[in-house]
Formats: sequence, structure tokens, C-alpha cells
Amino acid sequence: MLSTSKQKLFYKLISGLILGAITGITSGLFLSLSLGLFEGLLGGAVLGLLYGAIGGQDLIYPFEKFDFSFSKISRVKFLQELRQNLAPFAMAGIFGGIILERLNGQPGRSLFGLSVCLFIGIFYSLINGFKIDISIPSRPNEGILRSARKVFPISLIIYPFAVFLILESVFLRGSTLSLSFDFINSEANLLRVLLESLGISISIGIYLGGGLAVVQHIALRLTLWFSKAIPWDYAGFLNYCTERLLLQRVGGRYRFIHKLVQEHFASMPME
Repeated sequence: MLSTSKQKLFYKLISGLILGAITGITSGLFLSLSLGLFEGLLGGAVLGLLYGAIGGQDLIYPFEKFDFSFSKISRVKFLQELRQNLAPFAMAGIFGGIILERLNGQPGRSLFGLSVCLFIGIFYSLINGFKIDISIPSRPNEGILRSARKVFPISLIIYPFAVFLILESVFLRGSTLSLSFDFINSEANLLRVLLESLGISISIGIYLGGGLAVVQHIALRLTLWFSKAIPWDYAGFLNYCTERLLLQRVGGRYRFIHKLVQEHFASMPME
């Protein structure tokens, strides 16, 4: 639907800004314990903008539900995803940890970065391996709405692992084991750990648990609306066309009724 380079650039910029804002806030809370609030906000904003400018996906993949049957196809897909993603995530964690060690002079950052990225890589492979899509939606934007509802349960699953990762950061940061335990025994510090674990679990849940598809959907809608390609109430517009017998609604999808219109759009190039 994005036919010009200007539209594609605007779409990536909007996606990056939204992700940067969300990631900056959540990772700022998380990294305030290990780095500092400013570094967390800056790192999250840069990560979101880099994703939008460089690594942003052109296609939107809604996250609708898991295949809890653990079928052979899902297991094979999970192992393929694991082999494909584990090494890049591990390398990113090691190099990121080394950079953090150089920036703040604290040892153990490479190990911490490796454990964080390995966890994200395994969880990312698990989601891609066992998630399934609904073939025919029953109403407009059903896939996006399901994706938005998946952010909270996925974040809840990630939360105990996030607590473990932050506690690992505390022990790596402490000069002695007794100092690390003294830090955790403080009620205020323990509450801080729990709150910052919530920040990282929400951040990862947004990226891996369906929030990314929602951000992409909003960015696409804004891009097409700003370029005057669609009205803001796009679903209402499509329903209006359905009432005028220009379109036919099948569940949550729409198709042109008239054959000449179908042939016209079918002959248009994809790019």
C-alpha cells in the first residue's frame, strides 16, 4: 500500500518514534538500576529509531494465538528458529556487554548482555515456532486486536525471568557477595527490582508478544492518512462501500464485487 519512497520513509520513522518512546520509557526504568535512567532512555530511543530506520519489517505479522498441542510441525519450526536466531542474539549480547563495560567501567557486562540476549533469542524462537494465525478473520482488525491482547499475558510470562536477569545484574555489579545480599535485603531496593522487572518484561512483551504488529498497524494508518490515501475511519469507509455494493465483506476481509475492478487492481504492480 506504500507506493512511494517518501511514504515508506515516513512509515519507518513513525514506527521508530513509537517504538523508541515505548522502549525508552520501559528500558529506562529497567536500566536505571544497572546503568542510569538517562542511559536507559537514550538506549531505548536509539534502539526504536534504529529498528524503524534499518530493521523495520514491511509486512505486519499479527500474533493471534499459540499452538499448545506442540505438534511435530511446531516443534520443527521452533528448532529451525532457534538455530537461526540463537547465534546472532548471543553475538549481540556479548558485543553489547563489552561496549557497556567500556562505557561505565563495570565488569561482568558481557556476561549479563549474553544472558539477556540469549533469553530474548530463545523466547523469540519459541513464539515464532508455536504461534499460529487465524485463516479467516470474523471482523475487521481482528488479528491486530488479538495481538494487542497478547502483550499482557506474554509480559506476565516474561516477568519472573526479568526478575532473575535484574538480580543477576545486581550480583554482577556488587563487589562482594555480601554487598549484593545487603542490597536485596533492603525493602526499597527489592521493590525497585520488582518494578524494573516489570519495565523490561513489558518492553520485551511489546516486541515479541504482538505489540510490534500494533505499532506497525498504527504507523501504516498514520502514513496513509497523512498522505490522503485513506480516511481515518478506514473500517467505516469500507463498510460504507459495502452498503453501496462496491465491496463485499467476508468475515473481516473485503473484496471488490465487479470483475472489471478486480482485474484492474490485479494488473497493478506490487511496488
